[in-house]
Amino acid sequence: TKKIEELTSNTSSQKERLEQARREIKEIREKWQPKVRLLAHRLSGEYAKHFREMKCEGEIKVYPEPDNEIVDYDQYGLEIWVRFRDGSDLQKLSKFRQSGGERSVSTMLYLLCLQSVTQTPFRVVDEINQGMDTKNERMIFDRIVRSCALQNSGEESPQYFLVTPKLLPNLHYPEGSDISVLTVYNGYGMLPAEEWDMESIIQSVKKASRKRKERE
Repeated sequence: TKKIEELTSNTSSQKERLEQARREIKEIREKWQPKVRLLAHRLSGEYAKHFREMKCEGEIKVYPEPDNEIVDYDQYGLEIWVRFRDGSDLQKLSKFRQSGGERSVSTMLYLLCLQSVTQTPFRVVDEINQGMDTKNERMIFDRIVRSCALQNSGEESPQYFLVTPKLLPNLHYPEGSDISVLTVYNGYGMLPAEEWDMESIIQSVKKASRKRKERE
């Protein structure tokens, strides 16, 4: 009988501690969850704006839903939903539903949206244009310029490094944007750096461009 009483007492004590822990978790969640959803809503608004300008649709969602009483915080996360074609529904971004180019565009636009809620001295993106067609690559470049070199220009703005093995010709570098293009001339068979005449190369490119315009 004594053993049963001890076990009963221990069970009651454990239940009280469990209920107390659940109340504390609920209090923390009620403070934390609205802030996370507000931040996600802000990101989703910027994300949707980018997609509307592409005549597509995009959205960022927090899962699980607000009324879900899930306790494990490792089950919370962000989902990206996109639609690239008319007549289709929004679909969650995954390797099974979108092409490689569509995933690259979706990911790059998400990273651009993150810039509005984060503060870092510089950002580096490596070969994000891989897998994109020329239309999407040009569009992403224009959005990077608009987001980083125009809207956030100035001494206090973060630097943005776009590393790529290639750049499309005739990209738009708007007046007033703080952009530098650094080309690495390296590899077997390349001329030594001191033998490069960049002014001559620039003049040749300009001359070729004028001739192309005359033919058009």
